[in-house]
Amino acid sequence: MSRPSIVGEVVGYGIDSRVAILREDGTRVLKYCFPDNDDAVRNLEQEKMILEILGHHPLITHLHSISEQGLIFEYYPHGSLRDYYKKTLPTLPLLNDRVHWCRQTVEGFAYVHSKNILNKDISARNVLFASDLT
Repeated sequence: MSRPSIVGEVVGYGIDSRVAILREDGTRVLKYCFPDNDDAVRNLEQEKMILEILGHHPLITHLHSISEQGLIFEYYPHGSLRDYYKKTLPTLPLLNDRVHWCRQTVEGFAYVHSKNILNKDISARNVLFASDLT
């Protein structure tokens, strides 16, 4: 997969897409895929449509804009729940924090489901931390 010239460091990846920090704006990332992979392009297009249906919600990743090369989102420098645990182990976060994160995650998925959208990829790598650790 060739990296678009508008991005720098790759900070995440999936089966057929990558997420990289924008060179000109370190607060945003571009999610992109192989342009010759029809399934990947279709998945990215479907993600765009789903995010348009969801609209803005404080517990859902916000689609900042659309580029010819992919989707532009806010950058989450703390990464995913899985990343966070890897960085902090063997020490666990406070129980109150863990309960709060569980509640926020459930509220986010409840909102998605209230829009008749089914998420089939629920995992700790898909729960992202904002800069304030929410």
